[in-house]
Amino acid sequence: MDQRIDLPFSLKEKYNKVFISFVFHGFPFEIQRNILENAFQALKEGGEFIMLDFNEFVTDETPLYFRIPFKIVECRYAFEYVERDWKKIMSEFGFKEFDQQLFFNDHLRLLRAKR
Repeated sequence: MDQRIDLPFSLKEKYNKVFISFVFHGFPFEIQRNILENAFQALKEGGEFIMLDFNEFVTDETPLYFRIPFKIVECRYAFEYVERDWKKIMSEFGFKEFDQQLFFNDHLRLLRAKR
């Protein structure tokens, strides 16, 4: 059975890990909330949600080598995404024990959270 991650759904099984990479920032905020809810529900207790995507930053304060490509290539939702506090938002869904690794002058982040 095919299911879309951007729509509410339920699974028969629970998983140890859910991984999403460089796609989350391309959805509107309400859809991102659906994705977080789906990820949380798909995880076993203590399971990890792992997201590789942009870190939080102020676009106009980033170096030109990053800002120009970001403004040219990225969708409008990416600009909203980078301004949000995702740890706080994810906490509202029940995620906890956050860990992150930053890359590319702190503009990219591997964020881990536990259910």
